[in-house]
Amino acid sequence: MSLVRAWGVLGCGRRRAGLAVGVHARALSDGAEPTIDLSALSALRSEAKKAKSPALAGAYMLALGLANDQDSAGLILDKLEYFSQDETRGHCAVALGLMNYTQAIEPIQEILDGSEFRSDLLKQAAVALGLLGDKNMVERLVKMLGDAKSLSSQAAIASALGTIGDKNSIDGLVELLKDSGKTQTARGFAAVALGIVCDKELLPWNAKIGTDINYRANTETLTGAGSTGILDLL
Repeated sequence: MSLVRAWGVLGCGRRRAGLAVGVHARALSDGAEPTIDLSALSALRSEAKKAKSPALAGAYMLALGLANDQDSAGLILDKLEYFSQDETRGHCAVALGLMNYTQAIEPIQEILDGSEFRSDLLKQAAVALGLLGDKNMVERLVKMLGDAKSLSSQAAIASALGTIGDKNSIDGLVELLKDSGKTQTARGFAAVALGIVCDKELLPWNAKIGTDINYRANTETLTGAGSTGILDLL
């Protein structure tokens, strides 16, 4: 069954079908192989325009970003403004970062500045700005980490700094770690961010534990509602 036809017959699997198109297109591009069938991209773009479900739209926007479909940049930016759900807006922001759509830097900066108490959106916006090469973003994140009061915001910022992996964040994080005037949690998450930035592995430290596990038979020690499992840790 082709990926284009999959949208017509798969219910909840439509998100997976869309993402599959995006991943396939990125793999072809990175491998310098012939580009993906234009009919697949056209179908993905068409479905993305019609998507009203936040979850579905977010998946399609990520897929278009992975596919580096520059013709969809305006559509993704419109969806970023249209949806109010943090997860969907975060996916739109990352999609724009993946396709290096630099015109989105300013609106995503505004999202970052207004996301102090919206940890998931904050992290996604920060990662998007990292992908877009925003030169001031790392310094801004380090300052936000020092000023943040909630654990969720501190965790999101530390994770974002680690994901971006910019060496320019190291000096600022070391200064924050040494600053006895900051809260212990802020300094602790500065240490966490330093560890992730300097990690020699390309993937998070717990990625190997999650490889090939049966997600339908997870135990709470792996992942759970309390987000205390080993796969939930930074």
